[in-house]
Amino acid sequence: IFAVEAEPMHFSYLETQMADNAIPPEDHTLVQGLIAERAGFALFPLTETPEQSWGLRQLGEEGQSLETLLARTKALPIEGEEGLYRLPKWPHKYAIQQSLSLAELIGDTPLVDFMHVDIQGNETKVLPPSMDLLNARFRVIAVGTHSHEIEAELRDCFTANGWICYHDSIMHHDDNNMLRDGHQVWLNPRLGPKPGPG
Repeated sequence: IFAVEAEPMHFSYLETQMADNAIPPEDHTLVQGLIAERAGFALFPLTETPEQSWGLRQLGEEGQSLETLLARTKALPIEGEEGLYRLPKWPHKYAIQQSLSLAELIGDTPLVDFMHVDIQGNETKVLPPSMDLLNARFRVIAVGTHSHEIEAELRDCFTANGWICYHDSIMHHDDNNMLRDGHQVWLNPRLGPKPGPG
């Protein structure tokens, strides 16, 4: 099991989940950080209500050095709070988070049976550039989508690479006018059987 989560309390949920299900440390890799096209640094917002905050997203381009990140975002350290920063005109506190690529995360693992992706609008920054790896070693991918443009780009990319769409629902407003993520599930026919009817 591999899992990547940037928000500190949400990361602690991962640790609790492993313990509650008696999954030993040698059977899981948990990373407090960000998944990205390539390694680097980004700023991640901290909130006083993490139990209610599920749509937090990073600031900063993937793959940049820490010095470049701080210069481009104009982040200033918060006095007396080591490792935390403020940005001009933004209310949150931000922490430095390291990003890593899918290839770095899974290392030499030959096969990943299932991957769930919910990375708040960065789907097309991570998945299309990683298609060679996905084609070779990932069996099923479920993706939460955060714009219609992202949905269309993922459809084009996975279809062009021969993946089979098992489910596709678009981003939409529910009956209470709450915005809900879209959701796509893709099956890699190189590594598994074609889905049956229904």
